[in-house]
Amino acid sequence: MKFRNFKLSSLLILTVALNPLFAQENKLRDVEGAMNQNDIETAKSKIDNIAQHPSTINSVNMWAWKGIVYTAITLSEDQNIKNLEPNSLDIAVQAFGNFYSFPEESRSKYADEAKLYAPSALSLAYNQSARLLQAKGSFSKVKELCTIAEKIYSANSQEESIINSGITRDKINYLIWNSAYKDSLVNEEIVYLNKLIENPKYTSYIVYTRMAQIYTERKDYTKALEYINLGKERVPNEANSFFQQEINIEIDRNNYNSLLDKFTEGIKNEPENSIYYSNRAFVYSQLKEKEMEEQKNASKSGQAAAASKFYYIQSLNDFAKALELDPSNNDAMINQTAVLIDSANYAYKMNSSSANTTATLKTALEKCKYIYDNGLLSGEKVVELLKNMKSLCGKMLDDEGRKKYDELYKKEKAKLEDN
Repeated sequence: MKFRNFKLSSLLILTVALNPLFAQENKLRDVEGAMNQNDIETAKSKIDNIAQHPSTINSVNMWAWKGIVYTAITLSEDQNIKNLEPNSLDIAVQAFGNFYSFPEESRSKYADEAKLYAPSALSLAYNQSARLLQAKGSFSKVKELCTIAEKIYSANSQEESIINSGITRDKINYLIWNSAYKDSLVNEEIVYLNKLIENPKYTSYIVYTRMAQIYTERKDYTKALEYINLGKERVPNEANSFFQQEINIEIDRNNYNSLLDKFTEGIKNEPENSIYYSNRAFVYSQLKEKEMEEQKNASKSGQAAAASKFYYIQSLNDFAKALELDPSNNDAMINQTAVLIDSANYAYKMNSSSANTTATLKTALEKCKYIYDNGLLSGEKVVELLKNMKSLCGKMLDDEGRKKYDELYKKEKAKLEDN
């Protein structure tokens, strides 16, 4: 008899312990019943109470129904229902995020109900993230929402309603990357760009050129070129975009010989592209300057200077072609003038009295006048321009011109100092 009393006592204790849980399960059925009757206000009241009870505060079934109820509030066209909870969207998305954090076997009992609302929760999270992109400083929230969206997507990716939504894992990761980019969070960018690149079928060239840009800025040119080459392989129809990024890499590491080859290749493919001629002209001028410096150093050390391979005329011809193709290319005009000044000074140094030198000096001065008269330069650059104009006049023995530009030079310099 005593044995039986002991068993009965234990059973009573167990029943008492389980009663609260049973009670909460019954209340969850009440939530389901209210939702079936479209009584969202009652469903909200009941799920809020269940969410606070110790036995269900973090249970898989509570999160399922909380997600369902608050998604219904968010989607309701009845303003009175919407007013039940102004933050219903965030609560709904977070609830589904918690629900899908449970193992699949734990969710299976409630999967059918959740699936009815999961596509809406996914769209809510994704669209809210897209809206947040409009403002800087939103990365943390975008990442939070998109991480939940990815959980919902992963659990339901084979469902027709999810497929029809058009939202994919790649689109979710792209949103997070875009937010990191806008907030200048480069390390976060790398994480999500790599997630996109992990999919060999992802065909947005931007992820490859952005990775190349990041590693170029870090002076890791080998890594930058690896991403360019991978992009070329996967997105061959964007060859021009990768070509432009290759040029940027060579510019960053001052690899002028490689740049010369790149711009020559560009001109071959697009012979009417003014920018390629203008850029190749600039490269020729830099190579000429570098060559002259090497010749000067060789002379100082008593060594024989290497023969010239580059000439100012190569640069000037390309600038002339660039301006022929696009007369409005002011950058080409300004850079052409700078090379003309260098060429005139070089000619004057070699043979100050020759007719060719005089002609070069005059041409350089005319270009300078055009730039000055049309206000193409300002600040320190216009001061430097006037200084060069004064010098050119001096070399041509034009004392009147030298005085004129000296006065203008002093006036512009004074204005600069006052500012």
